Amino acid sequence: MSNRENKPTIGALVFALRHPELWPPGFEWNFNVCETCAIGLAHRMWPKQIQSPSLVDVRGALGIDPINAREIFGNGHYNFLAVTPAMVADKLDAIA
Repeated sequence: MSNRENKPTIGALVFALRHPELWPPGFEWNFNVCETCAIGLAHRMWPKQIQSPSLVDVRGALGIDPINAREIFGNGHYNFLAVTPAMVADKLDAIA
């Protein structure tokens, strides 16, 4: 998904999470690793604005407070192997 020139938004990330056919080539979902979860997807979508696949960079670019960011991208999911992109998208929708 090419959105490199646009400002990162929660809505655009939610859309991308729900449409894996639009993911950057080679991106494969694995919630256990920042580079291959929603954080990594956001970094790949907006590399200029999100310079590293880190929670701090993504939450700052998307304007998500630290508590919500931890809930959405980490602590709120207890079975990391079962987390799907749609689950993360639902949590992002809840704060949008």
